Amino acid sequence: MAAETHVEQATAKSELVVALAGNPNVGKTTLFNAITGLKQKVANYPGVTVEKKMGRAELKGPGGERVFCQIVDLPGTYSLASRSPDEHVARQVVLGQMAGTPRPDVIIVVCDASNIERNLFLVTQVLELGRPTVVALSMVDIARENGRVVDAAKLSAQLGVPVIEVQAHRKLGIDELKSAVALAAGKHSKPLELPLPELMETHVHRLAAILREQRLAPDDQADFDAHLMLSMGDDDDAPDARRNQPKIRAALTEASAALDAADIDPIAAEIEAHYSYIGGVVSAVVSQDAQDATGLKTTRTDRLDRILTHKFWGMLIFVGVMATVFVTIFWLADPIMKAINDTGGLFDHLQNWVSATFGEGPLVSLINEGIIAGVGNVVVFLPQIAMLFLFLAVLEDSGYMSRAAFLMDRLMSKVGLHGKSFIPLLSGYACAVPAIMGTRVIENRRDRLATILILPLMSCSARLPIYSLIIASFFGPRNASAGEQFRAALHKGGILLIMYLLGTFSAFGMAWLFKRTLLKGPPPTFILEMPPYRMPQAKTIAATVWQRCWAFLKRAGTLIFAFSVMMWAGTHYPQPAHYSQDFDGKLGVLQTERVGLEKISAESMKDHDKWTAQDSLKAEAAVKRLPQLRGEIDDLQNAKQSEILEHSAAGRVGHFITPVFAPLGFDWKLSIGVTGAFFAREVVVSTMGIIYSVGQADEGSTALQTAMRNNYSPLIGITLLMFVVYCMQCLSTLAIARRETGTWKWPAFMFVYMTAMAWLAAFLVFYIGTLLGLGT
Repeated sequence: MAAETHVEQATAKSELVVALAGNPNVGKTTLFNAITGLKQKVANYPGVTVEKKMGRAELKGPGGERVFCQIVDLPGTYSLASRSPDEHVARQVVLGQMAGTPRPDVIIVVCDASNIERNLFLVTQVLELGRPTVVALSMVDIARENGRVVDAAKLSAQLGVPVIEVQAHRKLGIDELKSAVALAAGKHSKPLELPLPELMETHVHRLAAILREQRLAPDDQADFDAHLMLSMGDDDDAPDARRNQPKIRAALTEASAALDAADIDPIAAEIEAHYSYIGGVVSAVVSQDAQDATGLKTTRTDRLDRILTHKFWGMLIFVGVMATVFVTIFWLADPIMKAINDTGGLFDHLQNWVSATFGEGPLVSLINEGIIAGVGNVVVFLPQIAMLFLFLAVLEDSGYMSRAAFLMDRLMSKVGLHGKSFIPLLSGYACAVPAIMGTRVIENRRDRLATILILPLMSCSARLPIYSLIIASFFGPRNASAGEQFRAALHKGGILLIMYLLGTFSAFGMAWLFKRTLLKGPPPTFILEMPPYRMPQAKTIAATVWQRCWAFLKRAGTLIFAFSVMMWAGTHYPQPAHYSQDFDGKLGVLQTERVGLEKISAESMKDHDKWTAQDSLKAEAAVKRLPQLRGEIDDLQNAKQSEILEHSAAGRVGHFITPVFAPLGFDWKLSIGVTGAFFAREVVVSTMGIIYSVGQADEGSTALQTAMRNNYSPLIGITLLMFVVYCMQCLSTLAIARRETGTWKWPAFMFVYMTAMAWLAAFLVFYIGTLLGLGT
């Protein structure tokens, strides 16, 4: 073991960096998992929210020596001429322009054999760099099912680089791929040169000379960079800072004018040159099944798509799939959530242990009420979120998610959104943070911004406990027959469905408005690849769910942890100089009585043959008195906490902001509740438990429901629901929107317009309800 550690340390300085590139849906993630195993870590690239996945692998060199390498799994991209943030990151890493990521020593390009023409476009772009390259040929089995056979040896000879057939989910070809990577390291080849119009070549060489002269590109990469700069334009989403250099800007202006005068489109010229070369390669290496020489063989994917993308049956199946997903999520997650957070659950045991170990005092109160209760009220939603991520990963890995986006594009386009907006919007039902990160798949900046701005209107899982609390408090009978309870459940379920639909259709309405005002632009063009259907890979799905859940937990352990501590301090300090009664003295008397009665009650459980009738009567009285005594202690503690709250910083803030919420019918206590939710919706229920002096509470707390029902009318309940549906109540969402848009302007606008919507909607409901006499 010591020798192995020494070898690792000795080779670490010269560790290879290998970039794993490829189009979306070519099995790149499965291959990454097969090469690296569990030796992976996930972070973000500097300055952007694009995910950076890196793994470590061990290779065998030409002489059998051990070679260690870092594998960088790049975002899927069709071309190095980037259009979206994901593609821009992939290009920067390949070209060695990404801060914090070394230029790759070897590039593995995953090529889908079942769609080889399109996949070879990225391959040929990488070959133009002249860098050590290995092609991993995936989906060979699917290509054969479709009647096409790709000869890997011939393809290798045509391209001049190793081509290895791989089936990552079966671990086939992985060792051969690793060996090819080790052999390719350090072996530069002549860059692939494709014929372009002479005038275009002239300007490419001029631009490359300036890049070399000003040291804006490596000597061996200047020609390729010049090609990209000339052909791709200056995309708003992927700007090239080098264009601001005076000489570069002048050269590009001159080139553009000359090419326009000669009627040469540089983008079309690049594409034509690549596909002309690709056509020759494909004709040499691909053979068609003799039984299907026309290439029109009907595949299993084609047969399934006739049903699953049908405008009627496809939509019906889609609605059924989504309904099954959400019903199953809540059905399966409920017992797990109860085991975590209910009385006798994980956090209840943890709080009891803290109290038993450390006694009572401010520190124990902070740990139990601030940290454990605050963070626990977030972690309790992890089962729901994990299951939603699980279903989304299965749908995506199976190929169905692309069909869902295709089906939803018909609806999305009517409000000016892109079909690809559907996937982030669906994720928004779990959490807006990963959903906003998911908008990176939308190429057009206006469409991406429109999706980000409306995403918080989707009712995320953090709204669910607030909905549940309010609906349970104000709607439906308490003590009713089984039939009445069933009808009440349907009634409550209907209200909950209305809340979700209200948020969803309001999001669509705001998208329609934004795309015709602030983000006005041409209708989005929807181009989406339909990957073949395949069996989801358990390891890939498990890794995806774990990474997303871990990101959620890190959020709970940072932002929510900090806010819970702040909220606890704000509701406990400063304390009143004088109380309305001697709480501590009375509590001391009651606690002493409780201890004595509990001792008598415990003795009564034993067999006492010598007990007198009087002893038995004492024991019976103690057993009857204990529940009442515990209730008196709880009432006294809650009354003390209520006075502390009213004199605390949170209480003073609540009184101060009451005029803002008074037109909605909210008192100072409700004002604190909704104001606290601006930081994170997850803490609003536990905050209300403190505010209404019922101790620890969740959405199922009978004491909290009773307190709210006794203090407010159903009209206030509906008004509060309207406010929660629309209000921007999540600091994490604003922070991630800031990182995704690169400015505070859009998150600030999001906060203002949603808060205004929430206040106005709640005001109209309360005002109209009051006029109709519904406020009593």
